[in-house]
Amino acid sequence: MFEFLKRLFQQTKPQPAAGLFFSDERHVLSAYQKKAGTLIVSGLGGKQEPSDATIYYTAIRETLEELYDIQPSNGLINRIIHAIHPTMTIQAENYTTFYMSFEQLNRIMQIVAEESTSPIYRQMPHTIHDLISNRRPLPSSEVSALALQPMESDAVQDKEFMHDIESFKKLIAPRISIPI
Repeated sequence: MFEFLKRLFQQTKPQPAAGLFFSDERHVLSAYQKKAGTLIVSGLGGKQEPSDATIYYTAIRETLEELYDIQPSNGLINRIIHAIHPTMTIQAENYTTFYMSFEQLNRIMQIVAEESTSPIYRQMPHTIHDLISNRRPLPSSEVSALALQPMESDAVQDKEFMHDIESFKKLIAPRISIPI
C-alpha cells in the first residue's frame, strides 16, 4: 500500500520548469504562442527533461528551442552556462525564472550564431532587432513571433487597435507567407 501511494504522489507531482526573462528594466522580450487557437503572450521556457543536468540547463535549452527552432547541442548549452550567469532568479512553485539583461541576450545570440544555424532565420541574428524582425517561423514553430513590450503587468489591449490589426492583416496577408 505504501509503495502504491508513493508512486501516486510521484505521478501527480508537477514537473519542474524554467525559463529566461530578458529585460532592460523598461522593456521585456515576449513570445507569442498559439495554444488551442488563441494567441498567448508569454515568456520563454518550458519543462525540465530527465536528461537536463540542472534547472538552469533547462531554461537555456527551452529558450534556445523557442528562439531558434533548434535542438541545441549539449556543448552549446554548456558553453552558454559557463559564459553567462543570470542577474537574479525567481522561484514560484515549480517554475524558476532567470533574469538576464539585453546585453546578456546579445552575448547568447553571438554564441549561438558561432555554432548553429536555424530554419527560421536566413542569417543568424546578432541584435535584438534582427531576432524580432527577421524571424520567419514555420507552421510547426512553437513561438510564432517575438516582441518587446513595456515591463508592465497590467496592460490591456485596445479593441479598436486590435480591429485595426485584423483589418491590415487581411490586406497584407496575401502578400506575405509568415504565419502569426
